Amino acid sequence: MENYALSYIRRTEKLPRTRFFRFAMTLAISTLIATPFLVPHSVSAAQSTSTKGTAAVKAGDLTANFAGNVIGSFSDTIDLSTNKSGSITAKLNNLTVQDSTGTGRGYDVVLSATQLKEVTPTGGFKAGTTAKALPTKSLQLNVTGSELQAASNTTSVKPALQTGNKTVDGDSVTILKAGKNAGQGQFDYSFSDQSLTLFYDPATTPADPVNYPSQDTPYETTVTVAVVQGPQN
Repeated sequence: MENYALSYIRRTEKLPRTRFFRFAMTLAISTLIATPFLVPHSVSAAQSTSTKGTAAVKAGDLTANFAGNVIGSFSDTIDLSTNKSGSITAKLNNLTVQDSTGTGRGYDVVLSATQLKEVTPTGGFKAGTTAKALPTKSLQLNVTGSELQAASNTTSVKPALQTGNKTVDGDSVTILKAGKNAGQGQFDYSFSDQSLTLFYDPATTPADPVNYPSQDTPYETTVTVAVVQGPQN
């Protein structure tokens, strides 16, 4: 019996001891590799994209223009044979004012006229003669306040008409004023048939039979309209 027990012990001692450790190592590695697959996958956050939209604003001009000529002919001829002072009238043509600058700075519309002078005859003035002239402050503009006819495509405050009788030959007078953020867009004005009045006195209204021997002596004035950005007063 003792011999059998000793023989068993020796056989036991000869068993390979590394198998257990190899198995344990393999199990440990397998466990580490398998562990990630046992963890639930994380949920991805919702994705979004954005893009910019662009727009451009193109500025326009600030203008004031009369339809055709600024004024037409005066309604009558000055007749010196009456030996009386008097006046004749003319119509200021339709005026269009447009502010498409987008600045909102406002503006003034200013009108002026040159002194009425004799028109140069064909071939020029004869020797020893020069153009005759009427006195300054003879031409008057009448603004009633009812001239605005239309405000096109705008909700802007209308320019203010400067009403009254204003001398324009030799002077500059403001006929429209638009304050800050006013007068933007297009505004159309129509003046009365008597919007311009020329006053005369026979003593200071010369004819020129030398240069115009067979016709009435013609006089002319240049009427100018200007628009100035930003109220001036």
